[in-house]
Amino acid sequence: MSAPNLSPSLRRLLLLSMLLSALALWWPQDSAPTVDVSRAVASSSWPTASIQSGAALVAAPLPLPAELPAPVFEHAEFDPFIGTPTAPAVPAEPVLMVAPQPAMAMAPAPPLATAPPMNYRYMGQMVDPGGRIWHYLARAEASFAIEAGTRLDDGYVVQAIDTAGVRLHYPAMDVYAVIPVPLPANPVLSR
Repeated sequence: MSAPNLSPSLRRLLLLSMLLSALALWWPQDSAPTVDVSRAVASSSWPTASIQSGAALVAAPLPLPAELPAPVFEHAEFDPFIGTPTAPAVPAEPVLMVAPQPAMAMAPAPPLATAPPMNYRYMGQMVDPGGRIWHYLARAEASFAIEAGTRLDDGYVVQAIDTAGVRLHYPAMDVYAVIPVPLPANPVLSR
């Protein structure tokens, strides 16, 4: 196992901490610092017994009080989650204070104008006894006869009916649409 590549200063610190740890383990425990317990007990508000030395304290423990005094808490001066509050800056001259106005919501952009949806489908055609050809469109449950120039309920105008389909024009927006016409086995179209 090879030693990791440590800088010389880290090696010295590691060696120093190993030496101090060994010294702490080797050092005798008898030479622990002494504490003057009588002065600490005299300054407390607990009932005291006459104490001659630190050894007497271990030999004869003090009796516990019957009731502990109520703790006194001071009001916190700041919220630790917000931080230390700072005093507001005093303006040099009076400032007119205005109540904050609610934020103005941006009005949504108006939707782009579009032609009405194409809810029409080609229903079929019929030849009347007089030889005139009638073409029919359907929307929802209603069907109606159309010919070139017919104005539909939602503003579309029938431009032409031919083999390409029923061509519609929406003049308000100059939009064109085509409804496909399925070709029958023997087609009869407008002449």
